[in-house]
Amino acid sequence: MKEEIKRNVVKEICSDFVDTIIVGMEEYEKDFPYSLAVINFILELREKGINVNTNMFIDVIWDNMYKEFTNYLGR
Repeated sequence: MKEEIKRNVVKEICSDFVDTIIVGMEEYEKDFPYSLAVINFILELREKGINVNTNMFIDVIWDNMYKEFTNYLGR
């Protein structure tokens, strides 16, 4: 029960970060080269009928995307 409440509280708080990052991707594309490349790659594959999810990417790409997000949020 406590774990569920903790997760819900964190999810609620982090939802604002999601909106902030999405706006940042639209307004500051140059700050998100890895993230936008991954998004475009997934989109292209799905348009070709190939189902891809984010679990398929290696840690190096995840690390770079994480850095992009934290750098943007840390401004």
